[in-house]
Amino acid sequence: MPWESIFPYTYYVQWSLYWDNNVTTLDEFAAMGYNLIHIVPTGSLGDSSFPWDQFQPYLDRARELGIFFQYDVIWSPSNNTAMIEQVTRLRSHPSILLWYQSDEPDGKSNPINSTGLAREKIWELDPYHPSSLALNCYDFYYSDYAKGGEVILSDVYPISTNTSWSTVYGTPCNATYGCCGCDDCNGVFEDISDRIEEFNRRDDILGWEKTHWSAPQAFGNETFWTRYPTAAEEVVMALLAVNHGAKGLVAWDFPTTAELSVVTQKLAGIMTSAMIAKFLLQTPLMKLTVAGGRRVDATIWVDKHKKQALLSVINLNYSDMKGVVEVSLPNGLKIKSVSQTLWGDVVWEIDSPKMVSTSRGLLGLQVSLVVLRLFD
Repeated sequence: MPWESIFPYTYYVQWSLYWDNNVTTLDEFAAMGYNLIHIVPTGSLGDSSFPWDQFQPYLDRARELGIFFQYDVIWSPSNNTAMIEQVTRLRSHPSILLWYQSDEPDGKSNPINSTGLAREKIWELDPYHPSSLALNCYDFYYSDYAKGGEVILSDVYPISTNTSWSTVYGTPCNATYGCCGCDDCNGVFEDISDRIEEFNRRDDILGWEKTHWSAPQAFGNETFWTRYPTAAEEVVMALLAVNHGAKGLVAWDFPTTAELSVVTQKLAGIMTSAMIAKFLLQTPLMKLTVAGGRRVDATIWVDKHKKQALLSVINLNYSDMKGVVEVSLPNGLKIKSVSQTLWGDVVWEIDSPKMVSTSRGLLGLQVSLVVLRLFD
């Protein structure tokens, strides 16, 4: 069977809030367009004796649907029995894409060597699937905790939270103290891209390669967060992470609002396509220069063999941008035409083979994802 590239796009979904209603939830979820399942082991899945009889039909149905798992192995620093049982039993299941061994171990102050030990044990049992984990903190023993995974998720939740004062604990939040729900954040979209860029910078210093995914915020009205993100904010958060190198997206969490469910289903139809996987996983990412406004994030991926490029432009401002916005291409690339619009309704004009522009400006939080045809 030939190898297939996929760009994972999905939600974290708690077992007791959705899946355990019926195995048909797998069909329902897959029909929404998501290509990965992350079952958070709440409810009966957290029992000391794992309910295999209850769970096996879900494994069987996932195999039939051809949908993959980021499989949560219920690992604890003080007891790895459940993890060993899960990995040993499921390591040859065709729906296993990767193991998820730790959720915010840094935020929980788990022993700093714990994720590395878990990874070593998983590799002893199954050297064929990568391990993943989510990190909560901006700068808390990154090199120690990140040892535990080939895939590192950053869960940065900047929407509707006070990043300087903890409304939950009644304390200030700064670089060394306090918890505001988004560590070392400023409450702006750039918190997401800054985290990915910083983790990549540390990877270079440490001399290792990690694959970075992002966990866009799809929740609210709880603890630190006063509201849910809007649909426009959700798309900005997801594609901003992609613009800065995220190779997968797992939003927290589903079920979510009807508004977010609609927009993420629409986005799933694009992000899980073979064309997007080809661009994002097999071609280099290049950041672009934008003239005509501040806080416009632009990235291009170039497929020289097919003479095509994927262009992503995001207005990070809530306000509209008036006037001409120009995006310059890297040296050596020449635009022939805009061949396909994947997201948004920005009308791009080709001013020269090395520049696209829109004379209409950009609306607040407007996102444009287009395919460009290039000259030979």
